[in-house]
Amino acid sequence: MAFLTRRWPWTLLVAALAIAVAYLPPQRPEEPDPYRGEWQSYPTPEARLAKRLGDDYNRMADRQHVLKVRDSLMKVLSSRPTRTATVTGLSPRRALDSITQVIAIAATPPVSTLNPEVRSSIAFVPAAPALWDATYNVYLPTATDGRTCLATHPVDATGNRRPESLRARRELGPCAFFAAFGLPGREIQRWLAARNYNFAMDPDWQLPRHTPPPADELNAIQWLQFALARTGLGPRPEFFYELEGGSLYWYSFTGSACAADERVACRYFFFSTPPAPDLRRNGTPVPGVIDFLPWSSSQQYGALATLVRDQGPDRFAKFWRSSLPPEQAFNQAFTVPFDQWAPAWTRAAYGAVRIDVRTRTREIASTLLWIGLCVGACVGLALTRRVA
Repeated sequence: MAFLTRRWPWTLLVAALAIAVAYLPPQRPEEPDPYRGEWQSYPTPEARLAKRLGDDYNRMADRQHVLKVRDSLMKVLSSRPTRTATVTGLSPRRALDSITQVIAIAATPPVSTLNPEVRSSIAFVPAAPALWDATYNVYLPTATDGRTCLATHPVDATGNRRPESLRARRELGPCAFFAAFGLPGREIQRWLAARNYNFAMDPDWQLPRHTPPPADELNAIQWLQFALARTGLGPRPEFFYELEGGSLYWYSFTGSACAADERVACRYFFFSTPPAPDLRRNGTPVPGVIDFLPWSSSQQYGALATLVRDQGPDRFAKFWRSSLPPEQAFNQAFTVPFDQWAPAWTRAAYGAVRIDVRTRTREIASTLLWIGLCVGACVGLALTRRVA
């Protein structure tokens, strides 16, 4: 009996720890390191050296492919007369000329007159099906002749499949801003280049942005799987990250702090250089060439499009071409100061974020309920064993 009396407090402690674990933020699985995470596959120094040399070769091959495509497209553009203030389409086969022109017209930025300073083109590049996801690139003017912006899209080299435009307004990517507003100011260009143009990936400023649909309600079995996965006692179900995808834990810490009206965090979130590590890893090995997937989605991609829609093309052009640093250019060009706009935009993108030391009533009630159930179970077990 004394053993049971000494045992149930430990059971209560374990239950309390399980409750605490349930309140911890979920953790993403760590990405494997290309070298340290593959010691078993490359156990010897010679094998690891060969792996590094192979990676270097692949990077150089990618660089040469990107440069080859750029030089080929620039040669085509130089051989045919192109009108300024238009978006042109380039296709590798005559059979694709019509659909290329349709997509180019649909992707033309919705402004009264395009800027004649930069010519923009959508080019379909033949690629093997295995390379379709790797050849969506945008060649900014800094990577071409200083006044040409190219958005390349892979197309089936065999001609068996025709290209399909998923989101026509996004086909130009950052090139749409160059086509509509010309070359950016030096400080604006430096700021966007440091962030891999992530704020300018989605140029569709014609339609208002919609909030993501709410997640479906869980049934009893899914709720139990989800609860066990949160506590670490069970495997993560397939829908785990889909449900947690809208959680602020997956967002930038500075972005979440900005949504909570922290002005210093807003400045860091929008104007920090160098950018976050995930932005430094993205992109091609050629300066001025960035990876671009029209169907990809991120709240940050539409930040500049939101400014065009809310403030108008004229005010945005003043900001885009300003020679001032980004925050000063923002306050000078727009009717809303940055300190007021940034938290509002972040809350609209991420949702309201509450950062304080207060605990809500339902959280206290839930914790007390679980503690009471654990205490009751332990006391009931001790009393049952005592009577027996």
